[in-house]
Amino acid sequence: KDYKMTYEDGILEVVNELDASPTPTLEFKFRPGAAFQAGDFTLSTLYFQGDLITAAGEFGLVLQTSDGGATWVRRGAALSPRDPDTPYWIASTGRDDTIILVGAAGAVQQSDDRGVTWTAWPQPAGTAGVFGAYLPSGSSPLIVGAVGLLGEGDGGDWRLVDRSALQLYSWLKPIVVLEDNTLLSLGGRGSCVFRKGTGDWERCRIRLNDDNA
Repeated sequence: KDYKMTYEDGILEVVNELDASPTPTLEFKFRPGAAFQAGDFTLSTLYFQGDLITAAGEFGLVLQTSDGGATWVRRGAALSPRDPDTPYWIASTGRDDTIILVGAAGAVQQSDDRGVTWTAWPQPAGTAGVFGAYLPSGSSPLIVGAVGLLGEGDGGDWRLVDRSALQLYSWLKPIVVLEDNTLLSLGGRGSCVFRKGTGDWERCRIRLNDDNA
């Protein structure tokens, strides 16, 4: 009757002032079970450049190996106990010596020396997550993401499509290249967008028939 504890969130709320003197204190150590151990992290994306493998994921972590995983080199951010301090990488792309990493909260970084050094792009649309990217030959990167985010790098910033005009209100996932060099991205609520050559992006929608075929 004097306090409430929310075990899932680790919250203790005192409802009535405790009348003990001196005032009691509570201390505990968070010891998660087998699924989550101190020092754990998630790697979400892999990018291959010949014998160089770049892995990236949680806490802004970037790891690279050139000997098939026998040894790894950490690039960029160190592990941090505070999630907002570092990016959460979701997807990667690149071409030649360039690597692009994109992730949650609008994080985009680029390396032009095979991952040794990194440069941050501005957030393309506030903190909207970036879920996929593509780097055309000789062009700036293309990105897709949350709430219909779709844009192209332009002089160190982003040129975003008009989501209202395309009626894009759901997330889009990684861009793929079809045999005729058409770029295609699929997303939520059956949404899809495509671009042929250097033309404008067009919206399409995938619908299921009554037989769910």
